[in-house]
Amino acid sequence: MRVVIYVVVTDIPGEALRRHTTLGEDFCQQILKREFHPQQGEVRDGVTVQGEFDKEEAVKRWFIYDLDVTQSLDQNQLLEVPHQVYAASRTDSGW
Repeated sequence: MRVVIYVVVTDIPGEALRRHTTLGEDFCQQILKREFHPQQGEVRDGVTVQGEFDKEEAVKRWFIYDLDVTQSLDQNQLLEVPHQVYAASRTDSGW
């Protein structure tokens, strides 16, 4: 599955350079009810982010997560993978 999340980077709590991991962890725990697995392994979760996701200004960025990756895919295969797109925002109570 490919998950695309559009978010204001300063809405992601914690260390700025870890935002892509924090957002992946939050999404996997809250929506998928599973752990985020960014480490290399037989099955892993990959992430692609736009530049400047670590800015201190409230800029919006796309975070793209490829979940349960087991092998590389060509463009045609990737187009067949289910995609989910989210616009996320944070309040005092969470996402």
